[in-house]
Amino acid sequence: RLSDAEETIVFGLRLPAVLPANGDLNVQVTAPEADRLDLIAQQLYGQASGWWALADVSNLIDPLAGVTTGLTLRAPAAGRLPS
Repeated sequence: RLSDAEETIVFGLRLPAVLPANGDLNVQVTAPEADRLDLIAQQLYGQASGWWALADVSNLIDPLAGVTTGLTLRAPAAGRLPS
């Protein structure tokens, strides 16, 4: 386990900055044009930069290829995102 001033690293991977919690929303991807995490984050949080929180909490290994129509994502409440 390594760490620096910003974050803790485990075997070269960043630990999730946002962990799953009871108040998380379940969001189902229903349209092919909305199958990008940045677009979903924009709709949920008003900012596309929240995409990584969706990937972390939903345990997506490859956020670029891991979102398909019909997938249910776990979305942290907007107030739990680091500013």
